[in-house]
Amino acid sequence: MQEAGIDFAYDSKQRLWVLEVNSNHPQFHPLKKLDPAAYRRMVAYARSYGRRDD
Repeated sequence: MQEAGIDFAYDSKQRLWVLEVNSNHPQFHPLKKLDPAAYRRMVAYARSYGRRDD
């Protein structure tokens, strides 16, 4: 495994919950509409280490 994405959250009692673990292909696309500049930075960074989703 070369990449991993982990989604987690804290509840009202400050307990940490792991919601989802993704390997190999974390998705940046939801960020594209929320923060286009951050999306472009993340894609550029991923491409700089060889990731291609074309």
